[in-house]
Amino acid sequence: VGVTAAGGRPPRRALLSARNSQDQGQSGEPFSEEWWAKRRRLLPVFAVLFGFMAYLAKDEDTRGMKMCVRSKQFERDFWSNPEKRAWAEAKGYKALQDPDCVEWGDFWQRLNPLR
Repeated sequence: VGVTAAGGRPPRRALLSARNSQDQGQSGEPFSEEWWAKRRRLLPVFAVLFGFMAYLAKDEDTRGMKMCVRSKQFERDFWSNPEKRAWAEAKGYKALQDPDCVEWGDFWQRLNPLR
């Protein structure tokens, strides 16, 4: 791999070609056994994520759920504080989050397959 005069770093093209030859494995073929061996540990993670996404799409109500950024109690406390209420109204806020959002506890209870 060559070195450029500016900065002493190899050119990007040389780095990419070196990386591509490493990814292809010793056989020179993409997706070789060596390539899969490096990535095999990630397959269960992706399988769980895919299963979770499929589970979320189980019905229309579950797919349409909106997650609350903060708890409903936080929002009630915020609006009950006169200073914070005045600040929010001056900024034009009518709510901190969507009134139809679901808290995390309700979200996980909704996903419970035993309910």
